[in-house]
Amino acid sequence: MTFKSDEEQIVGILHYRGKKAPALIFCHGFFDDKSKPLYVLTARRLARDGFNVLRFDFRGCGDSEGKQEDYCLSEEIKDLMSAIDFLKKRVETDEIGVWGHSHGASVAIIAATQCEEIGCVVASGAITDHEKLWKKNEIEEVERKGYLCYSKDGMLFKVGKRMWMDAKKYKPLHYVRKLRVPILFVHGGEDRIVGVEESRMLYERASAPKELVLIPEAAHSFMNSEEVFERFQEVLSRWFRRSL
Repeated sequence: MTFKSDEEQIVGILHYRGKKAPALIFCHGFFDDKSKPLYVLTARRLARDGFNVLRFDFRGCGDSEGKQEDYCLSEEIKDLMSAIDFLKKRVETDEIGVWGHSHGASVAIIAATQCEEIGCVVASGAITDHEKLWKKNEIEEVERKGYLCYSKDGMLFKVGKRMWMDAKKYKPLHYVRKLRVPILFVHGGEDRIVGVEESRMLYERASAPKELVLIPEAAHSFMNSEEVFERFQEVLSRWFRRSL
């Protein structure tokens, strides 16, 4: 399925359970895409639990249009808003749940402070402040060239200057205080990419209703064992069933 965000064509997959079923949207992580097992398998599980689930690629990622250099928080927020508009035309629900993972958790948190259609949020492996993740040499390179090359999973991506500018502008730790919808933070105790203290800080700043679930054996992807992944999926399903 496709929809427009600005002039870019965004590609998504809808796991459809009927017009009146509760609806969810997934926001993938940094230079990730909708086809990674984390999102595919979780979408299938939540669809079996009775949810309509939309997973899509942000612009510049996966199958969606857009330059990699344009991939940044402000554009991702636009893409999520467009995804919400797209989904609202296909389901009959007043509120939509949003799950964001890692970088996508920031998109979900920020968008939920701006969009009344978002009824609850799950933030897994969430980050408090993207600016602090940038190293001095990376800042110098992106300021000089307008982009820098980033390696992930054996692939090279172009990170544009807009990502750096948005890292300074959009602080999840600031926005989470503005949230007025239920939010669940989930973090793995064995996360070596984003420390568990990030979710703890966000949880402390958020207003109730809120919950923090720590899965001690889980890595950043929550897929390091079948038992861990099953528990992660059950935590998400329980939260969305209760909050929507």
